[in-house]
Amino acid sequence: MYITCPYCGTKHLEFQSNCKNCGAPLPGPGELAVDAARRKLAMPPAPPREIASSFAWRWLLTDGWSIAAFVFVIVGGSFSLTGVGLIAGIITAIVGIPLLLIGLVFLGGGVGVFYWRYTEAQKALNVLRHGLATRGGGPSHAISNKGGLRPAALDRPGPAAAGCSCPRRRVCCQAACA
Repeated sequence: MYITCPYCGTKHLEFQSNCKNCGAPLPGPGELAVDAARRKLAMPPAPPREIASSFAWRWLLTDGWSIAAFVFVIVGGSFSLTGVGLIAGIITAIVGIPLLLIGLVFLGGGVGVFYWRYTEAQKALNVLRHGLATRGGGPSHAISNKGGLRPAALDRPGPAAAGCSCPRRRVCCQAACA
């Protein structure tokens, strides 16, 4: 395998830090592998792309906020049902009322957080379906699977991301924020 100088085109059999012909720095073996892998990647199809609707639900199953919200919904529902049962037993109403109130607070909080995370998942799905695809690069390319394909909005830290009102600027584009 040859290492080609990007400036003068001289081919070297062995790795060297600098080109013997022009003195320019040569790319390292790791950089060559990334460049070769990047050339093999095909650009994704033009928007709108087909992405399963179940993406949002699969994303929620792995999201920590959604998992915690689900636990709060279960605990809040069981507290609420127990509180209603204790209130119906009139004598135990003094214990049932606080239990019902705590259960309703947990239930409301869990449903609210779950709705928030579901809308975030829908925004990410919208970006994947309708966002412009580009090759990764620049200062933020470390979060893109080492320069893989990703939405163009992620490469624009300027006006598009700065004017965005979403809390998750990394998975946002102007279409998803609108």
